[in-house]
Amino acid sequence: MLPEALYKFFWESDARTLDKDANWYQVIERILEYGDLEANHKQ
Repeated sequence: MLPEALYKFFWESDARTLDKDANWYQVIERILEYGDLEANHKQ
């Protein structure tokens, strides 16, 4: 499960159910490409 602040970067899927361990590459790639300061903070 991803932190809620990252949901906006996964518009094509349900970010609440996205498995970050299985999709780690997609998560890293998306945050590097579209991330902002809010996405950089730990929750």
